[in-house]
Amino acid sequence: MRFMSGVLIAALLSAGCYRESHHLPTDPGVLQALTLTSSPQSIAADGFSRTTITATIDPGSASDKRSITFTTTLGSFVGATQASPASLAVTASPDGVATVELRSVATVDTAVVTATVTGTGVTRSINIPFTSPSPASIITISLSRNDVPADGQTVIQVRADVAPSIPTGSRTVTFTASQPKFVATSNQTDTATADVTNRAVVNYQVPTTLTDVRLTASVANATAETTLHLVAALPDAIALEAPASAVKAGDDITVTARLQRTIGTPTAGRVVSFTAVDDAGHPVGGLRNVKLSDGTGVASAVFNPSGTSYRGLVTIRATTVSASGPTISSEIMLKVNDA
Repeated sequence: MRFMSGVLIAALLSAGCYRESHHLPTDPGVLQALTLTSSPQSIAADGFSRTTITATIDPGSASDKRSITFTTTLGSFVGATQASPASLAVTASPDGVATVELRSVATVDTAVVTATVTGTGVTRSINIPFTSPSPASIITISLSRNDVPADGQTVIQVRADVAPSIPTGSRTVTFTASQPKFVATSNQTDTATADVTNRAVVNYQVPTTLTDVRLTASVANATAETTLHLVAALPDAIALEAPASAVKAGDDITVTARLQRTIGTPTAGRVVSFTAVDDAGHPVGGLRNVKLSDGTGVASAVFNPSGTSYRGLVTIRATTVSASGPTISSEIMLKVNDA
């Protein structure tokens, strides 16, 4: 009985002398006091995406055991020094929480992040996959309009919207075009920095060639592209002229139709229809060597009144498809005589 009392007293004394510091770092109670989580659990390998890593310890931990050192095998901690970008020590808050932000690199791999509680040797690790980034999550491209007349003068906006998380200093977008030209540079490339709305804008002047233009925008190792569809630049007006007001029967005279646009130049290759009628409205003479419009908007035909006995005024008309309506036309009067 006396022996049992001694054991009981020893047990009570042992319980009364409990100290947290008596426990080894490998004791289950100590290990369970450190948890490590991340949000999000994976990030894009784009060099700027971030995840928040949270370490939680027992809020009652001693003051000399509240510093947590984070290390990573890949990427860097926001706020860490350039000398040690992969290591950062943080003191836990009164509720036992310490957080860091891990920034990715442009390498598809898995970062292993470890948190170590100072003075205990207790550690926890977590894997953070750096996944292949989707270019659309970094940059998209759009146009202020499409199906644009290839008139050589019309200007449209090319817009790039970039990820808000792209850091300052890396927000300059490079634009390229398969055909010139960007207004600011007069060539096939231009740059602009994304503003507070995360948008970069440049102006592009369309060419006169009737070929679709491939436009790209690049930032942070990601590229977006789109196609500018060009349509024929049709004329708004037509002017017909001849070198003389009269033509001898049997002679040739070249009549010229000049196609015009309010903006730019009509697309080459436009079909112009020429007709010639007498004062009664009957066809007269002949038209040959009819030429499509060239790069300056000029089309022509050769009129010859041979084969008719008609002498008098002839109305020559030129007609073509218009940008402002079904067709436009112009006419002149020529006098056919024997002199």
